[in-house]
Amino acid sequence: MTAVPSPLPPGCFCRSAEGAKTAPVTVPVEAARIRAFCAAIGETAPVHTDEAAARAAGHPALLAPPTFAQTLENLAETALAAQGSAGLLALLKADFARILHGQEGYSLHAPIHAGDAITVQHEITGFRYTPRAGIDTAHSVIRFTSHRGLCTKVTRTLIHRLPA
Repeated sequence: MTAVPSPLPPGCFCRSAEGAKTAPVTVPVEAARIRAFCAAIGETAPVHTDEAAARAAGHPALLAPPTFAQTLENLAETALAAQGSAGLLALLKADFARILHGQEGYSLHAPIHAGDAITVQHEITGFRYTPRAGIDTAHSVIRFTSHRGLCTKVTRTLIHRLPA
C-alpha cells in the first residue's frame, strides 16, 4: 500500500469531511415527476405510469423506478443550496471541473411511491489517494428514507482528477 503524503497534494478531497453528513432534506414524491422520469428513460411499465395499474398491482400509488432516487437526490441538493447548507461537493471541497463519476450501486429496501415524503442524506465514508493515477477518490452513501424506514441506499465513488 502506498503511503499517503502529508500534506496531500493540491486538488485532493478534504479529508476532514470523512464521516460528515449533509443536513437531512425531505422531498415530496410527485406522480408527475415519476411520469416525466419514466418518459425520459423509456420506462413503460404501467405500475410506473398508470395510477389504476399501480393500484391493481397492489401499490398505494404510482411506483417510482429504482433509479428515481437520483431525481430525489437532485431535488435535495437544490433544497440544501437554497437553505445555504453544504451539499456533498461543498463538504468535499471538490472542484466540479475535475469531478468524474466512478462507481454507483443501488440497494433497494422498500418501494418509493407517489405521495411519499422521502428524506435524503449523504454521508462521506472514506477516501483513497492514488498518486500513480493522479486521482483522489471519495466514497459516500446516500440514504433515502420514508415513514416505512430505509427505502434505497446508494453507494457512490467520485473521482477527483488532480492537477498535473
